[in-house]
Amino acid sequence: MNDVKPQNQSIIKVWDLPIRLFHWGLVAAVATSFISMELENMEVHVISGACVLGLLIFRLLWGLWGSSTAQFHRFIPSPKGLIQYLKKSDSDGRVTIGHSAIAALSVVAMLVAIGFQTITGLFADDDVYTTGPLIEYVESETSEWATGWHATNSEIVLALVALHIAAILFYKFVKKQSLVKPMIVGSRVLDNEEMVVENPLVERSWALFILTAAVAAAIPYVLFYQL
Repeated sequence: MNDVKPQNQSIIKVWDLPIRLFHWGLVAAVATSFISMELENMEVHVISGACVLGLLIFRLLWGLWGSSTAQFHRFIPSPKGLIQYLKKSDSDGRVTIGHSAIAALSVVAMLVAIGFQTITGLFADDDVYTTGPLIEYVESETSEWATGWHATNSEIVLALVALHIAAILFYKFVKKQSLVKPMIVGSRVLDNEEMVVENPLVERSWALFILTAAVAAAIPYVLFYQL
């Protein structure tokens, strides 16, 4: 079998393994949360919620000191940067790997919405199945507010997920670019090997990844099972 890459193409790394594990772990945990709620299996719902919280904590920390394409300050655009991105030509000979300016805003919106959903769940009480692990630390009015928003915000999360899937399909069938494959294999193919890659991926050590993951797992474990 011939493994030589096609002429005028180059392969570049985009996502490190930690960010890919986070991404697919969050997909699985959020899906489990919604399905378990529909099935009224609150034991699984609480477990999946704890997993979502741990994953979000990991993403927040990895966005501070993780790989270059995961760091928030590198990919969240300023208003000026967003305008420049919208004016930029697709054929200017330069490519920035990781999140585009528009995708960055989508990622932030998704993380904020899921984060808000998780936080309100910590204080929620549905008066039927279960209560959040921190409900005893707040007044009943606060718990009622959190419970109401936990239900309302779930619709916002679903809308953002639908928008995210629509963007993936748009890139796949209109722009002929797969966003899913790079999040699986960690790399993408450039059709023009002469293109200049801006802000190439810089990975971090496995020791830092393990330490970050341990901290992210410990916090929800304490909140859900030790308090």
